[in-house]
Amino acid sequence: MQTTTTAVTSASTIPIQSSTTTIPSSYFSSETCSKWPSLCGTRSYKGTILLLLNSRNDQIYPNGKRTGWHFTEALLPTEHFLSNGYSLQFISETGTAFVDESSVEGEMADSYAQKIWKDKTHPIHSLVGQIKSARDVLPSYGGYVGLYAAGGHGCEYEWGLRDAKIGDVHRLIAAMYERGSVVGLVCHAPSVLNGVVLSNGTKLVSGKKVTGFSTSAENKMIKGILEEWQRMGILTVQQCIETNGGIWDEPKNPMGEHVIVSGRLITGVNPASAKKLAKEMVIMIDKQIELGGPVNYDKIVNKELGGQQLGGQGLGGQHLGGQSIGQQYGSQQLGSQQYGSQTLGSQQLGSQQLGSQQLGSQQLGSQQLGSQQLGSQQLGSQQLGSQQLGSQQLGGQQLGGTKLANEFSEKPSTLYSGEQQRNL
Repeated sequence: MQTTTTAVTSASTIPIQSSTTTIPSSYFSSETCSKWPSLCGTRSYKGTILLLLNSRNDQIYPNGKRTGWHFTEALLPTEHFLSNGYSLQFISETGTAFVDESSVEGEMADSYAQKIWKDKTHPIHSLVGQIKSARDVLPSYGGYVGLYAAGGHGCEYEWGLRDAKIGDVHRLIAAMYERGSVVGLVCHAPSVLNGVVLSNGTKLVSGKKVTGFSTSAENKMIKGILEEWQRMGILTVQQCIETNGGIWDEPKNPMGEHVIVSGRLITGVNPASAKKLAKEMVIMIDKQIELGGPVNYDKIVNKELGGQQLGGQGLGGQHLGGQSIGQQYGSQQLGSQQYGSQTLGSQQLGSQQLGSQQLGSQQLGSQQLGSQQLGSQQLGSQQLGSQQLGSQQLGGQQLGGTKLANEFSEKPSTLYSGEQQRNL
């Protein structure tokens, strides 16, 4: 099958900031806004969060019901995001989604979910009706302030395959996370991390503490499902995390509220954890908007560098050797790198030396870099001369006569590995 890649625009250079977008009247009906005034209206929103659903509709329950996305795990975060000033764009891999039937009717569905499922004036129904595919939003991923994914057993059938199929959802999550966005996944949704590869070739979940729906609870919920998954080559959530280098956090009570915050990756166990997870996301995104860029939760980004905010500073307008810092490396954006402990090439900008001075402690706001020489290249309109950047290499090339993009200009996207590049 022919390999295709999706071009990612320079949206990653956009600071994470309030968009103060006024939602058009067509977003919600007048009836919806009249009945649910706290969830919609004419007020302006701080930004838009992507809400990811799986696209599957498999018949897995003994009573014949079909799986899909879990209603409560989308409903409660939807209400929390809207009431706290964030608009939503629902997405899936295909642009279609089917609710898990057991989450809206029967003994496994809670009473509030059943009530709202029948009340078609609730905003969630309008939002699901305006769902887009991940491919639709991928080119403008920098315009969204976060991504939340609801669970449901459909996640396992779409993302939990032992031979993971890499789709636009995986590329979108990788791009948003590298930009500095917050990613929240609940219940079975962490299985989407199975195959999410960052631009430096590492798995997003590698080394991170993650929770999700426990293996011990699977057979209690649907008898024989683990044996069925083994025959089908489907991994449990725990297996998806551990085989990709993550650290699994087993909840003491699989049905109780439990959320793990691991930097900008936030995960929850079950429907009871969905609202708390959304609360953690709002706290983190609010702080990002306040600071104008990614927050130092992972100790990745120092809030200020010479009095200027990283992430809020417009690096895309400056030039290093004639190349815009925000310009693409294949499909990766240099502007989306976190300039603290994030490695750029094989060196860390937070620890490598600039001449004899450390970039991490040097104040670019007050330091006169215009008097230093760096391969007769220009930073903005300043001359940086013939001195190398601490004689270090960036991605194997020296800064001094070599354009930053050259090494990557003829390579395919590094958001996923060569074997995983395929046209889905």
